[in-house]
Amino acid sequence: MKSIAQLDPQSAAALVDCLKNAEIKSETKVATDDVGLEVADVLVADEDYDRACDAAEKWDAAMQAEQEKKSARKCDQCGSKKLEVIPHETLEQVIRCKDCGTMMPLQ
Repeated sequence: MKSIAQLDPQSAAALVDCLKNAEIKSETKVATDDVGLEVADVLVADEDYDRACDAAEKWDAAMQAEQEKKSARKCDQCGSKKLEVIPHETLEQVIRCKDCGTMMPLQ
């Protein structure tokens, strides 16, 4: 078995559903990472790895497109709507622009 993604458990469940629809068998192993968050490793059989990676990339692109539509917030620096929430040492979480890397407080 090979890992195709390591996600939060809810996102992993959505990816597993996507793989199931593509008739790719998968399994999920949940663990706790170094900072105490639960992460789910999505695993597929070696022979399905390439197809599963393709399906996962399409799923991720669809999820990002959906998130961008919902997001009214734009990057303060470049105006991009491609933002992600990431962990931060002192603020717990911040928003980072995927285009230019600018970090902004989560509001």
